[in-house]
This record gives sequence, C-alpha cells and structure tokens, in this order.
Amino acid sequence: MPILEEELGPLVDRVEKVCRKRHHYSTAFRWTQRGLLTPDGRRVRLEYVKAGAERLTSVEAVRRFFAATTGATAPVVTPQTSRQREAALARAEAECESLGI
Repeated sequence: MPILEEELGPLVDRVEKVCRKRHHYSTAFRWTQRGLLTPDGRRVRLEYVKAGAERLTSVEAVRRFFAATTGATAPVVTPQTSRQREAALARAEAECESLGI
C-alpha cells in the first residue's frame, strides 16, 4: 500500500510504536536519508513524507523497513574452529604440493 494511503504521524512516534522504545530523532532521520544495508548488500531507506519541515511516516512503513533490514532471514555462517582451519590449510598445502606449486 502506498505510504500516502496509510495513517501518517511524526517520525519518532511511529518508530516508537513499533519498537516500544524511544529512538533519538537523528537515528530515525538517518534511516530516511542513508538507510541501512541488508544482509545481501542492498540499501533500504525508511519511507517518509515531508509536510513542511516535518517528516511523517506510518507504522506499516516502519515495519516494512525493519522486515527488509533484519538479518534473521540471512544464512548464518558458523566461524571455523582453529582445528578446522588448520585441517583446511593442510589440505590446501597438500594439493598445492601435488600440483607442484
């Protein structure tokens, strides 16, 4: 649904309704300007409408923003242990040696 068809309100108030926590205005403003990077590298900005000097957004827009930027849907990469890293290095060295490198 286009943001103009949603119930608009002050930027920080709408963010607070979704987060149940007060964020500083500069944080919400930054989300509208620079946005955040998603796990796959896309940049997502919080939708807003400017009415005079005030920035307005909707609860739905804030929810879409958080849904797009959450890392929960990104694959989790488990870091290697020292033993796994040493074994991989030994395999790579053996392969290089067998190739004459």
